This record gives sequence, structure tokens and C-alpha cells, in this order.
Amino acid sequence: FDVNLERSSTRRRVSTESSPNENLTIASAGNDADLFVAHYVNDASFADFSSVVNAAKALRQRQDQQQSIGIDNDADDGIREGMELNAEAAGLAVNYLKTSAGTTATSAIEQTGFNVIMCGFGPPPLMAYVTTRPVRKGEELLASYGLGYWLGKSFPDEDDTVLDAALAALDAMPVVRQAQDRADDAVEAALDAGDLAVRTKYGALTQLIGDTFAELRKDRRRRHKSGDDENVFTE
Repeated sequence: FDVNLERSSTRRRVSTESSPNENLTIASAGNDADLFVAHYVNDASFADFSSVVNAAKALRQRQDQQQSIGIDNDADDGIREGMELNAEAAGLAVNYLKTSAGTTATSAIEQTGFNVIMCGFGPPPLMAYVTTRPVRKGEELLASYGLGYWLGKSFPDEDDTVLDAALAALDAMPVVRQAQDRADDAVEAALDAGDLAVRTKYGALTQLIGDTFAELRKDRRRRHKSGDDENVFTE
């Protein structure tokens, strides 16, 4: 799921139209024309928070330095700059949430945003992408990674508490909360539809997979008890 932030102009495409190219990222799975093996699926949108995060870090560092030597002459400037950075971050978040979830569309014809969702396909951790709407031949398959993924790209060297605090700060902004709620609704509806589609169309297959895994677990326990499990994973 890791993508280049600059992929908007050079991104690899996962399409439902196969090609002989050696970098093929999707392939038909056996004789079922509705099943594909997708190696790479982009997000329907992306957000680069790095400039805002770096500016916020620089502001905090400057304020700490000034405080350490008893200078607070530009306190008002710091507050204003902080508010501007908050507004910029909120704008990036809202734009991502709306475009990734496709909540800006006013009709089914204008549907945008993600068109596949990852659902369970048999026993955990097996997953599969399921289309959330009709996909035209040649149309790119797109997922929704979530706001946390993109914000986290700007905190590569920080621990989770820093990212959690940044997400909480964004979530506390009403405009972001509203966009997040609408995106969550779209994702939840897609998950429900995707799970139903898997149960309806591939119920027998997922049951077979589940039964096979159950037998493998039984076999592993049996071999473990008998002391003959040295190569259980490689086999």
C-alpha cells in the first residue's frame, strides 16, 4: 500500500484491462473472469501534510527557544501562524476525505472516489478487494487508505502517540469531523455491501478455504503433539 506522494503524474495503474507488459499489476485468476489478482491498488486521493508538519515543528522550536531566554514579543504572531497552519491542515484533510470517499459526487453518474474495498475472504487474515460500484473496462481500481495513513507519512520518525495527537487535533475540528463522518459512512456501506457480495457469490469457495485452514490447524496440532512439527510451516 505504500505509494509515492508524487504519483499523481507518474503513478502505476491497476486496470481491469490486461496488457502484455512485464510490469503487469493485475492478472486474471484462473477461469473466473470476475476474480483478479491485484498486486497494487492506489488510493483514490492523497494528502501531503509534510509542509504543514515541518512548519509546525519549526514554530514550536522557535517558541521554545524564545521562552527559554525570556522573549515573548511575537506571541501574537505565533498564535496567528499556528491558526493558519491548523486551517491549512484542515483543508488538506477535508479535501482528501471528500475525494477519496467520493462524497462530492451529486449523482451516480458522477461517482468518484474509491471503487474497491478490502473485505474478508475466508478465515483471517485472508482478504480480497471487492468492487463497490460498476467498474468500466480499463478503469483504474482505487481504494481508500484513510486519513491516518497519509498523516502518518509526515511523521516517519515519531512514535504513535505523536500521530494519535495530530489525528485527534484534526478530528476536533468540526469541518474535518463532518467530512470524516461522511467518509466513514461511505466506507461502512461499502464494507457491508462487499461482505454481502462475498457471502452471496463466493460463499462456497470461502467455506472451502475455511475448512481447508481448519484441517491444516488440526494437522499442525496433531504433529505438534507427536513431536513431528519441525517443517510444518515450510510444508
